[in-house]
Amino acid sequence: MRVDCGNTSVISDPVARQTIVLDHLAKQARVFPMPQAPQLPQVPQVPQVPSAPGGMPQAPSPAFAGQVQELGKSFIEGHEVDGQRFIYHPPGQPNAPTIADTEVWTSTKLGLPVVTKITGSFGRQICRCKFTEAGEPPAALFQAPADYKQPELHVPPKPPGGIR
Repeated sequence: MRVDCGNTSVISDPVARQTIVLDHLAKQARVFPMPQAPQLPQVPQVPQVPSAPGGMPQAPSPAFAGQVQELGKSFIEGHEVDGQRFIYHPPGQPNAPTIADTEVWTSTKLGLPVVTKITGSFGRQICRCKFTEAGEPPAALFQAPADYKQPELHVPPKPPGGIR
């Protein structure tokens, strides 16, 4: 991962177990070893929920009080998408006026929302995803430039007992 902030960049490389701090004004690269990650305790398994009487599984509660309409397939900026409309009603009042109407167009290739339109008493909000070509970034972005100096890092020795 690389984070650029003004005249400084921080490059974290968990594979090499190091962090590089670049000072662009001084043209210096300081390399720090990453600490060993602590071992986390094992989490016990959650027991299975028993079935309802008579061996029938319990029905899950509905995620929302509303309706789902399939809008079919379409294309947005050359990408095939599937559309769905979610119409929300007040809980326990399916015939009451709609609280919100949400239209979601999802890329069939990526499985991610491309366009989301939400309409309600607050107005309308539209969120559009911009497409770009995915690929590996240049490796040079994650290395110290060749003309940067690497000053010696002075780490004081640990005293006996591990306390500094």
